[in-house]
Amino acid sequence: MDDNARALIVVTRACDLNRNDRSLIDLSSIYLSFLDSAFDPETGRFRNFMSYERKWLDRIGSEDSHGRALWALGVMAGWGQNSGQVALATKLFHGALPALESFLDSRPIAFPILGMQAYLRRNEGDQRVLELMKSLGDRLLARFRHFASKDWQWHEAELTYDNARLPEALMACGRATNDEAMVKRGIDVLAWLRDIQVDPSDGWFAPVGNQGWFPKSGSKAQYDQQPLEAAAMIGACIEAYECTQCEEWVRLASTCFNWYLGKNDQQIQLYDNAGGGCRDGLMRNGVNENQGAESTLSYLCSVLAIYNLRGLTADQIHAVESDVDNVLAGQSDAA
Repeated sequence: MDDNARALIVVTRACDLNRNDRSLIDLSSIYLSFLDSAFDPETGRFRNFMSYERKWLDRIGSEDSHGRALWALGVMAGWGQNSGQVALATKLFHGALPALESFLDSRPIAFPILGMQAYLRRNEGDQRVLELMKSLGDRLLARFRHFASKDWQWHEAELTYDNARLPEALMACGRATNDEAMVKRGIDVLAWLRDIQVDPSDGWFAPVGNQGWFPKSGSKAQYDQQPLEAAAMIGACIEAYECTQCEEWVRLASTCFNWYLGKNDQQIQLYDNAGGGCRDGLMRNGVNENQGAESTLSYLCSVLAIYNLRGLTADQIHAVESDVDNVLAGQSDAA
């Protein structure tokens, strides 16, 4: 279900760019139907894993997957173009909200905030969702305040995966609820992640690797670097630009996107021009040639995030999108 949620976000935002493409509506129907099937009204939770025989393998999925499902449903509810799909997504969204009260980890709190931000785009008068969003944001902020220090601005003792989604959620919640302290904390955390993950000499993006992560008492693992991290940083940078109007965040989004195109520690392109997919990771001895759903959807999410930028000058748009245009031109030629 994790990947179906990611796919629903991608096709919904793609449809916003090309509303006449019926194939996108058809794809969103597939992914939304999967989420509908995954939701168990008795538990108020989503199941995550389905067998090849189309039988659910778990009664209750992870908190992470529940949070991602809410994120995707919020995007459909707030940005969807088909009224029937919007109605179903809205129903599932509300049905899944109560479970959040018992969630303990930070990411399952952050992901739904991003869904609520999208949902409120079309439902700004929904005070229940706005209040819940504020409550989740306060809980997330409290975690950072409790654990972070001057030299370790994180909510726990280790940097692991999808890191930039947390400051993105802080900024999104702070912007929606007029909480300047929350916005500032989000920006400060993102700046700290930037300093850790952008090479000072070469200037390219080098995310925390999953072979050891980055413990507070240790050093950052260089490999394997995952596409998920670039997508998260791009999303957070765009949110930071929306909050501050500072062009540095647009430039950082471009730097993170270029990681896919070979401006990285191995100088190898992860995006596959021939097939349109994205390789699974940058490794010490090259790249992981597998092109899984998470990686390809992370890449597509990154492309769409940049194309959905709003309020930039023509020069800024050109600076960020030039590489994207070249990629899409190559993809079209391959097709």
